[in-house]
Amino acid sequence: MPIAGAALLAGCGGGSVPMHDQQASPGVVVGEPSPNDAPVSTELFAARAREEACAGVRNRLFVIDGKKVFWDRAGNCPDNSYAQRLYGVTPDALLCEAMDSIAGPRISCKDSAARSLFDTILANLERDDLGLGIAHKVEPLAFLPQDGASIAFTPLAEDAFSGVRAPRTVVIRDAGAFASLWAEHARGRSPAPEMPRVNFSTHMLVGVFAGEGSNGCRQVKVTKVASRADRIVVSYEVRDLATFAVCTAAVGSPMQLVAMPRGDTPVEFVNIKPERLVVKELERSTRSLVSQPKNVVVRDAAAFATLWAGHSAHSSARRKSISPATW
Repeated sequence: MPIAGAALLAGCGGGSVPMHDQQASPGVVVGEPSPNDAPVSTELFAARAREEACAGVRNRLFVIDGKKVFWDRAGNCPDNSYAQRLYGVTPDALLCEAMDSIAGPRISCKDSAARSLFDTILANLERDDLGLGIAHKVEPLAFLPQDGASIAFTPLAEDAFSGVRAPRTVVIRDAGAFASLWAEHARGRSPAPEMPRVNFSTHMLVGVFAGEGSNGCRQVKVTKVASRADRIVVSYEVRDLATFAVCTAAVGSPMQLVAMPRGDTPVEFVNIKPERLVVKELERSTRSLVSQPKNVVVRDAAAFATLWAGHSAHSSARRKSISPATW
């Protein structure tokens, strides 16, 4: 047989050289996808972050290169105030973690190859790209918090005389929309108020413009932002301070903008109108014996007697009386 023909038969398994099953890499069978090629389980990560009990200050997820997930959360919990974790494609594939504990700060890596990446991230938590630069793709993973959970927000701007004259609620998710809104808000002002800087890759703005009113004593306050079912609920209150403040005669148009974590969830605004209760002042003094700040609720005579004894400079001083006929 010609040499060329023998070589062809050997290459096709027809020669005397035995052929063996081969693996592309340890633990991966030829023809099956590598675990490293599996997509990130975003829903599993979002569910775990949503259920975290101590994340009232910060709760963020980032997908890195489509292969890893970084979770950064913080809250007001003793010995559990923060944790940063780096995972593979599932929450069970923990690579590294840094956390608060009763024994103090702890940091560890199950995968030593991930330590350098993790250290870079920890040193750059405030940067959009987590300090990883153009060599890596870093994408925030938005998720809705647990139903009923409060969402942290930061007041960004508040003004009693906005150029926005009609009542309006706003949700701003990009710099262009914010620039347009701010130009309308600052209209006619000299000098114009400086527009705050906002990182729209991680945050969005919600705001309330109350419109024109008869005096300069109205005020807008966002009181709470919370998750509810499939939406975010922003509760706000329009207050009139005219009863206890000196008001200007100028027509006011109050507003407030607050920044919160970015998300694509629909936003609902709720105007809270608290019922104003009639109150009667019983005592006002600058010489109370109660030396520490205190808030009290008194519902019976015995508790009132005890409180009064601790407050009055003269234990025998006559207590104020409250007539049931007038209350």
